[in-house]
Amino acid sequence: MAFVSGIAVGARGTFVQGHAVVCKERANLRTQGRCVLNMSMDEAEDEAPSDTAVPTSADIDNSVGVSQSRSDLTTQLLEISAVTNRGQTASAEQKSLIEDIVASLEADNPNPAPVETDAIDGRWNLIYSSTPFYKVNPLLATTASPFLEVGQVRQTISMETSELINEIEITAFPMLTGAVVANGRITPVGAERLEFALEKVSIKGGSAFERFDLGALKLDIPVEEIYQRVRGTLPETFVDTYYLDDKIRISRGKGSTLFLFAKMT
Repeated sequence: MAFVSGIAVGARGTFVQGHAVVCKERANLRTQGRCVLNMSMDEAEDEAPSDTAVPTSADIDNSVGVSQSRSDLTTQLLEISAVTNRGQTASAEQKSLIEDIVASLEADNPNPAPVETDAIDGRWNLIYSSTPFYKVNPLLATTASPFLEVGQVRQTISMETSELINEIEITAFPMLTGAVVANGRITPVGAERLEFALEKVSIKGGSAFERFDLGALKLDIPVEEIYQRVRGTLPETFVDTYYLDDKIRISRGKGSTLFLFAKMT
């Protein structure tokens, strides 16, 4: 995959152990800082001279240290995700480390209401899923086969048009490529949740043996019409976003499945 790096396994082990300790220390320092900020003004005045300004939560959140901490954590997240094939080959230790980093970032979310900000719009590349792809999406159930491989997974969000598009690249043996594209409507529910109603699924051709263009091949599956006839309702799900900046989006779906996305330029 595009995100897989060539970092040696031995170096990675040292990286994982060292940064796990760093993450825990940062979490402790963050907790201590918040406890200090929760003191009453009377207590603060007793502890500090009258001519000394007592730091506020705004002062700390805007400090260079916190900004650098977020930058470091997001970099670590990208690096670890890259060597786990987007979570599909992650070890228990790597999954635990990712959860620790995610918890630290969520505690310092610069956008407490992600759904209400423009930053959530745009194209996102999936870099990590805590659950195997074939369990996350019924359309990918066949990828459990050794003859099918999931390529890049992209997600496009437009709050203006209330549309979300998932595009999943597929490679089938022998050397046949294509994509599954799912279109749906999104509805914001609160400051963090987007409800998603699937409307249409398309299967697009790619290439064969890297020589023959199959781009003209396209099959539309009218999911909305089929579900309306069979079940009377549309297939719906949701995604909650708990951290959002200009590079990373941390979201969770049903079953608390963790999804990490990187912003595409």
